[in-house]
Amino acid sequence: MESVNIETKDDILQRHRNEKKDMQCKIQSMKKSVAKGDRKKKKEVAEQTAEIEAKLKHKHLEELSTFTEENEEPSLIKSLQEVKINDTTTKVSRAEKRRSKKITQLKERQALIEEHDIQNIGGTRHIETQTLVKKLKNLGFVIFDIPSDGNCLYSAIVHQLKEVCGQTFTVSEIRLKTSDFIKCNKDDFIPYLSHPDTGEMLTDQQFIEYCYQVANSVQWGGEIELRALSHIFKIPIKVIQAEGSDITIGIEYTSCNKVLTLVFHRHMNELRFYLLVLILVSSTSSYQNILLHSITGIVSKNNFSYYTLQNRGYISIILISEEGDADLYVSQPHISHHPTFDPDTYCLQSTTCGTDILHIPKCEKFKRPIYLGIYGHPSYEITSYTLDIIQNSNPGEEFNLNLFDSEEGNETQSINNDEDNDEINEKAEQVIDLFGIPLQSIWNFISIIIQVLFL
Repeated sequence: MESVNIETKDDILQRHRNEKKDMQCKIQSMKKSVAKGDRKKKKEVAEQTAEIEAKLKHKHLEELSTFTEENEEPSLIKSLQEVKINDTTTKVSRAEKRRSKKITQLKERQALIEEHDIQNIGGTRHIETQTLVKKLKNLGFVIFDIPSDGNCLYSAIVHQLKEVCGQTFTVSEIRLKTSDFIKCNKDDFIPYLSHPDTGEMLTDQQFIEYCYQVANSVQWGGEIELRALSHIFKIPIKVIQAEGSDITIGIEYTSCNKVLTLVFHRHMNELRFYLLVLILVSSTSSYQNILLHSITGIVSKNNFSYYTLQNRGYISIILISEEGDADLYVSQPHISHHPTFDPDTYCLQSTTCGTDILHIPKCEKFKRPIYLGIYGHPSYEITSYTLDIIQNSNPGEEFNLNLFDSEEGNETQSINNDEDNDEINEKAEQVIDLFGIPLQSIWNFISIIIQVLFL
């Protein structure tokens, strides 16, 4: 008897997301095929894409409606059958309600982000992100995301001061220092400050209010605040952007041989809560960035490749889909050893149509080992990818990497003999040398052990 594969609601929703992503890729391909100035063809393509979107939307609504109708009655009967009369009723605590509400909100937010990512394929944000990732990788930087809560610029400065200068401040302290400096140097700053409604230069009272907001609110910071901060700490601040030349504020302080580096992301999706500033940690910081390993692999559609990381420090995981599309899922030991797109099996995920980046905190905040799942999108028979593991910590921390593939029939032996280890060491030295990090001082403390296993 032939077995029937029954889809759950989560399966249907995941398939719908995949189909939407495929549709957007197809639409972008159709739009790119239109020659510049060909208005007739452009109009035809617009009509075709609108029809494709409408048909897919109608199909998805019908499938969800059918699923609900087919499962509503049996579910009700089952629930009635399971009802038992008890003298005592279980109360749900307030803490449990809050946790449940938070989980629901996170799932809704993630769905919103995924929907926006699908719609944005080929859009300005996606293009800018890809440009920045390539540019920063060539410079040897690692991106550190900052929430866009109004304090993003100040949070970025706090992080960079600690990494580059070894100085520790809070956001409130940085805001107060900035406000006081602008207030004490009114003549230098007020010509560049204007009222947002009238465009006129600020009055004395408005200037006082502006300084108060800088110190006591979550008002966004900009070039004025960066100039003040550069003078306060007597250090240049470099702002990297995808479009146009990079900007350096405080060039008069270049003799200090240290630079705070930020990234300006003009089109970042605000749903992700990191809109304006991304911190860059470079090899000039008090902690060094080490490319622990760069893995090139392939995964077939609807399958997973699994990795296990034992690293104890702060690490960044960068997954670049070279051909096709791979998604990244991360889990902790108490959740699952094999994270998938099922929300119950992962705690972090990145499912863009290009480069996926996730940052893992130190072990006291994120239990080790860390389990990674790389999913091959069903639209592509084979997806090839590069997985970079980067550490920002003191050298000397152990790093273990195990690889598993969910496909059957593929098996290789563990890499643990001396000859293989020599080859690994040689490759790792070449990789680290690209970052300009002194090899001898680092390599004496680092041992990279790689075991490759395919299920």
